[in-house]
Amino acid sequence: MQKVGRPLLTLAVKGITLSKIHLDAYKNARSKEKKRGKTMKKHIACILSAAMLLGLLASCGGTKNPQGESGKTVTIAKSILPAHVDPAYAGSADCGEIINMNAAGLYYVDGDNKVQLDLASAAVESEDHMSITYTIGEHYFYYADGSQGPRITAYDFEYAARRAIDPIASNDNQDTRMMNAGVKNARAIHDEGMDPKEIGVHATDENTLVIEFEVYIPYRDELLSGRNLAPQNQAFVEECGAKYGTSADTVLNSGAWLLTDFAVGSTSITLKTNPNFKGYDAGKANVDTVTFVQIQDSQQALLAYQNGDVDIVSLSGEQVVTYADDPAFVKFGQAAVTYLAVNCDEYSNDNLRRALSCALDKTALCDEVLLDGSIPAYFMVPYNLTTDGKGNDFRDTTKSYGQLDLAKAQSYWEAAKAEMGIDSVTLDFLITSDENAYTVGAWIQDQFQNALPGININLVTVPYESKMNYVMAGDYGFSVVTWGADYADPTAFLSCYVTGYPINVSHWSNAEYDQILSDCTVGSMASDLTARGAALQRAEEIFMDGASVIPLYQTSTCLLVRTNISGINYHLCGNTYDYRSMTA
Repeated sequence: MQKVGRPLLTLAVKGITLSKIHLDAYKNARSKEKKRGKTMKKHIACILSAAMLLGLLASCGGTKNPQGESGKTVTIAKSILPAHVDPAYAGSADCGEIINMNAAGLYYVDGDNKVQLDLASAAVESEDHMSITYTIGEHYFYYADGSQGPRITAYDFEYAARRAIDPIASNDNQDTRMMNAGVKNARAIHDEGMDPKEIGVHATDENTLVIEFEVYIPYRDELLSGRNLAPQNQAFVEECGAKYGTSADTVLNSGAWLLTDFAVGSTSITLKTNPNFKGYDAGKANVDTVTFVQIQDSQQALLAYQNGDVDIVSLSGEQVVTYADDPAFVKFGQAAVTYLAVNCDEYSNDNLRRALSCALDKTALCDEVLLDGSIPAYFMVPYNLTTDGKGNDFRDTTKSYGQLDLAKAQSYWEAAKAEMGIDSVTLDFLITSDENAYTVGAWIQDQFQNALPGININLVTVPYESKMNYVMAGDYGFSVVTWGADYADPTAFLSCYVTGYPINVSHWSNAEYDQILSDCTVGSMASDLTARGAALQRAEEIFMDGASVIPLYQTSTCLLVRTNISGINYHLCGNTYDYRSMTA
């Protein structure tokens, strides 16, 4: 495999002018902070040391927190922890889960999946639906130790939007939510290299933010609830430089929780309730501390739960069968599809990819390997995501693709061999080194090699934290990827594979497909649910015929959650886990 030759994370920001109001607020807050001790870093280092010593010992219900105060602590086992908590790069679920706790935005999606105002106290939409004017309430940033930082202003939202869409700041991982929401100039910045300063998100004064649109998108509020638009203080970000978002002392918290213990490479992350938070539903949670601990082995994670060291743990395989009747067992479906992404630059032959698509027994994968309630995926747009213009589930009105058909798979493979002038081929399959990923990877390897003689699968194992770097850089053959919907619409999946899209990891391209997605997102059918439903069905058909991805299953998640814990919201779209109202 070709080595990755460029960094995937770059935090330089260019072309953005710092407002005097913004800068003065930050300087004043820093001046006050320096008077509290010799340096902020030394002060926080003491807090972090205590947290690291006690983090793995926490359990639920009235334990002592690191400050020695009586409070409730919940400890959550995770197979992976994020390498950063920078909203401009919040592309992974593990990263978004943390940011959703320590950062708030204009909107918040509540437990009923309804969009509520959060840091914005008012939102007034223009008569032509082409702009929304927000009034920013009186909120403040907070440091890791809970001390108050600068006031959150409209300029912080403006800056966040520019960072999220700026290809220099985000290294081509540009924000797709603003593009899909129809925000003015978002697509031109991405497609044509327009200056990010031209994004249609502008502060008119300290308290007023205006977002302009090019087209009316009915679900745009949900898109704008993403933490990519969480306020960011420009002066603080630039002072931190490349270290921004990589530790507790390089984060300004704007949400219901304070990130108090976090560092790159750490095996635990600790957050504490922010008692000063005044956003939507503030103060509903009665948990004082949430600690995430990294335990990659599923059996070790379960043992930690059984021993009382963790309170929430994910289940997989036979664990699901064993604990299905346990009172602590929680199961929920997601608007997420796990699939094989195939690098079309590496494997450009359509019939080769089609052969692979027909060679997998997805029912056996779900029923014999996963055992977690996931269902076979013969589609890209999942069930229960959205309805068509007549109120029917989009999935119920569309075709199925890629069913197991060994005769058809062999026919495609024979055609591929003739077109490529080969008798056999070795395909690189990029997987992570954790137990569950290897189990699934080995099963897929056997399926392909048994169904298609002459196809050899080379398992390439890399650490979890490296895999998506390779995939995003195009340095892979094929790999398992999970994509969850940010919002309830088929375009949440289909728009990912428009030509040149930042997250089109297959590098697949089709002109008719691109046109349909353009018409349905920013064009003539953007607001016509009936017409766009039929058009998007056609788009999915084109996409699945290209076999640039091979859907495996619609994801279901199984957990053990202590029975005294409640108030966790499991969202179908966006951030799956929402602990903002958690009680214990």
